[in-house]
Amino acid sequence: MKGTSESTQQALQAECEQLRQRVAELEALQVVADQREKHARQYQAALVELARKQYHMSHLKVFLENMTETFSTLMDVERVSVWICTDTPPGIRCLDLYLRTTDEHTDGLELHAEHYPQYFHALEQQRVIAAHNAFTDPATFEFADYLSAFGIGAMLDVPIRRGGKLSGVVCLEHVGGARQWTLDEEVMTGSFTDLVAMAMETERRRQLEAELYQSQMMLHSIIDNAPVAIAVKDRTGHMMLVNQYYCALLQLKEEQIIGKTEFDLFPEAVARAWREIDDQVAATAQAIQAEEVAPHVVDKQVHTYVSNKFPIIDELGRVMATGIVATDITDRKRSEEALRTFQALVENATDGIALINPEHVLVYANQTFQHLFGYSTDLTGQAISTIIALEAREQLQQMIAQVREQGHWQGDMCCLRQNGQVFPGQVTAFVLPHEDRQHAVIATIVRDMTSQYAFQEQMRIFKTLVDYAPDMIFVSDNQPLGQRQITYHNRAFTETIGYDIHREFVSLLNLLPLERDRLPEINAAVELHNHWQGRLTYTRKMVRPSRQRFQSFLYVMNRVLRVPVRCYCTI
Repeated sequence: MKGTSESTQQALQAECEQLRQRVAELEALQVVADQREKHARQYQAALVELARKQYHMSHLKVFLENMTETFSTLMDVERVSVWICTDTPPGIRCLDLYLRTTDEHTDGLELHAEHYPQYFHALEQQRVIAAHNAFTDPATFEFADYLSAFGIGAMLDVPIRRGGKLSGVVCLEHVGGARQWTLDEEVMTGSFTDLVAMAMETERRRQLEAELYQSQMMLHSIIDNAPVAIAVKDRTGHMMLVNQYYCALLQLKEEQIIGKTEFDLFPEAVARAWREIDDQVAATAQAIQAEEVAPHVVDKQVHTYVSNKFPIIDELGRVMATGIVATDITDRKRSEEALRTFQALVENATDGIALINPEHVLVYANQTFQHLFGYSTDLTGQAISTIIALEAREQLQQMIAQVREQGHWQGDMCCLRQNGQVFPGQVTAFVLPHEDRQHAVIATIVRDMTSQYAFQEQMRIFKTLVDYAPDMIFVSDNQPLGQRQITYHNRAFTETIGYDIHREFVSLLNLLPLERDRLPEINAAVELHNHWQGRLTYTRKMVRPSRQRFQSFLYVMNRVLRVPVRCYCTI
């Protein structure tokens, strides 16, 4: 009995020891479970906090710094980094690297795919790269120099994918020896990576929204400040968009125009003409350029526009609206009309007109200029010296120099026709407006003075004959009889009568005071027959007047010289 009791006791003690060991194991497992639960709660809290911050942080950089710091503490790892893929060259660039010991952030490091092909292949193929020993793992052994330089023993990398495409990687680097990464750590890192991917996508959308907003603002600014009328109309002709230029033409605000048709804003005839073109654009889905007219509210005048109308296509390829860009060409058409008028005046001018470039070559000559110099072909391209007589070449150089210096020149110059004939020309030259007078075009006006000089010579001879004629000759103006004044007389007049109009005022009544009553009758006869002949009594210029009768011949010179004067001459 005694032996049996002892063996039973020993068995009980062994069983109790096993129970104590089992309890210890269970307690250890409970501690581990509690730690895992605590860790999981910390992870979830950190994840929620980061998710909350993600939507409140305006910059991805700030979020990544918070994420790497939090994750470094949570995972008890020295180095946590986030990388983004690059295209040129293919590889990854560090957006943020957190060093836990020094509490420091860095960025900018780049790794090129051509230097680490195994690692980048693993990123493309695997969901998680858990390198417990980074020196021996097939995906990370290529980083041996990098690992040794920073004392890294293990790596846990999770690729970031967007739309099924690799766009980056979250990397945990354990400093020290090898480290066995747990499944929980892999799952947690994957969750944080998803959060980073969401943050990067959010940042991308913010950038796209900012770029879209900026583009819209730029487009809106360009449209509103464009010096043309811009509008968009739907298929029914209702205004969907107008710029400020368009509003200014109608003196209306934008909200007063949007939603209305051209029939609400313009006369029916104008609106109907516009609608016909809009319908063509919608039917053909092709842009059309047309010249249109529209009344202006500001100046109450009709303006001419060149309108470019084009279809606006929806996502299904249908015409949803018509765009209009209209440029006011009223001033241009007026300028063109004025230019045509000017060209007609220049081409039909009785004087020769030409333009000379800075190299003294003719760049334009009107028909009169060509005929004046005897050319039947265009003179463009000819040197100006070819139409100037040899003896006037030096004068030509002086003329050009003075025009360049003072802006103008006028004088006589011997000109040369194509057949070698020299003729006197009156030349007027001036520079056209230009910021540099030395490089400006010179305009020249040439008039053939041959006939005028011949006429002047004839007049000189005639005047000499009249001045030295023995008979008294004088001319009066065509004023009323009481105000009629002597405007010309010859030497015989001064010698006979004693008056000199160059020194004193001489009226007709001074000469014929005794014929005052007859003058109206004589004047009527002259007006009727253009002449009168008879005897008149003239008064000399003396202290005691003496009278002398002369046979007089009066002739109105309107028909000869085309001037309103009367001539009183003695015979």
